[in-house]
Amino acid sequence: MSVASEAMQWEKANEIVNIFHSQHGISPDTTTFKYLVRMHIFMSDISGCMERFKEMKSRGIRPDRETYGMIVATLAHRDDLVRAVQVLEEAAETGIQISNRHIKKLRSRCNKLNIRHPNIFPDPNLWVKDVKKVRENKRNAPTGNKLQYLNSLTFL
Repeated sequence: MSVASEAMQWEKANEIVNIFHSQHGISPDTTTFKYLVRMHIFMSDISGCMERFKEMKSRGIRPDRETYGMIVATLAHRDDLVRAVQVLEEAAETGIQISNRHIKKLRSRCNKLNIRHPNIFPDPNLWVKDVKKVRENKRNAPTGNKLQYLNSLTFL
């Protein structure tokens, strides 16, 4: 099923899910729906993605961190910030914290619009940027009096 979904073969993936359910009694689980949601995302079919997500929840299957993250990242990438924040809030209500790699785009869009939200945690890698900036300034310092330059720096 994952191969069919990765190849974006909607009919084949759907057929595999139906065969496993009807002939073997195996119902789709979180992983199955994650691959189906991902397939819709790769096909740029956001309405299909959201339908699968809704179907997943209606069947009583709890989305995992990866599924929530993919949907939040996709919606933020397409500037659908309202739905992205709604999905983020839903994940937070279920106790799931979306990973930084998925929330990065939403955080940057919200920061540009000066929007603060309690479920959008600060960038955990922000300190790396500060260290890089200090190192770059140190490398570009005038060669004459390094002590004077170092004294002019302010640290947090």
